Amino acid sequence: MLSYSYVCMTKYCFSSAMVFIVDEGYMTNFQTGLISSAFWLVYAVSQIFGGAIADKWHPEKLITFGLISAGIANVAVFLCYENYVLTLIIWMLNALCQFGVWPSVFKMISTMYTGNKLTNAMMVATLASPAGLMMNYAVAAIVPRWQDNFVVSFVGLFALAILWEITAHTSKDYIKGLRMTDDGEKKAVKSMDTHDEGKQSFAMKKLLAVSGLSFIFALAFFRSLVENMKNFVPSMISEEYVQVDPSMSTFMTLIPLFCGAAAPVFSNFLSKKIENEMNVVTLIFASILPISLVTLFLGQINYWFIIAAMALVTFGAGASTFFITTLIATKFNKWGKGATVAGFLNAFTAIG
Repeated sequence: MLSYSYVCMTKYCFSSAMVFIVDEGYMTNFQTGLISSAFWLVYAVSQIFGGAIADKWHPEKLITFGLISAGIANVAVFLCYENYVLTLIIWMLNALCQFGVWPSVFKMISTMYTGNKLTNAMMVATLASPAGLMMNYAVAAIVPRWQDNFVVSFVGLFALAILWEITAHTSKDYIKGLRMTDDGEKKAVKSMDTHDEGKQSFAMKKLLAVSGLSFIFALAFFRSLVENMKNFVPSMISEEYVQVDPSMSTFMTLIPLFCGAAAPVFSNFLSKKIENEMNVVTLIFASILPISLVTLFLGQINYWFIIAAMALVTFGAGASTFFITTLIATKFNKWGKGATVAGFLNAFTAIG
């Protein structure tokens, strides 16, 4: 989880640097926004095949590949950030190389635990992304130069890649046992359903259709669309409130980021009180809808009201993440499709 949190931190390096890049005249808002959007578009596509690969291959090796490639991408941007086109290409390649990280993390954790332990483990997994994002903005706010954020990411990723390889090597028998258990589950489900491969494939497609997963994909998209507004808080505050400089606006963003990081803990509590995940999500969305209206007054009211509203909206959107993008996917593990579904849900999240 430390490795995955750090990967999540480095994915947002460019987002936290955007306000400084624009302020110093290297790029325009349009150019930095396009680079960020291009990253998530490529990342979304990569998650679709990344999930399928993680279900069939060695998830621990996909994580190593993701750590090393992210490290190379971060140091490359550090060296080339003045070149808009080159930065765009490098950051898109970085997104492509992250194809197997989250599906692999999900695969390993969701096959280790069952019952309440699985729910608690998924809560920890959900904490990784907001924790990584919060770490990124904290580093961006305290490093002497914003470019140093990419250096910190590069050094940390390569150190973690070495530690991860040592861990994976010493745990290879345990990991192999998990994979054998998973294959056994696939065979058991196949024998219960039908001996015909074509019918088994049809049964899975039918399951995806009747389970409401397509509607949950839409929820993942809209939830992400709202939650990721927080990434633009430094730019919005800095531009609409001239008395706030870029460093201060970046530091203020830690408030909604902290709320997003704490949200999965609240979600885990709710999951033990309300059995139906979609009922919880409906309640959360209904609660943050009126609060989101406050953000329409950006630049017209005191910026602390905007920060407070964003913090509450981020908390609600973050709380729903636990149910929409992680807990739902674990239900498809018994068909050997857990990582595949997790990849699809992560893809729609990235599109948002």
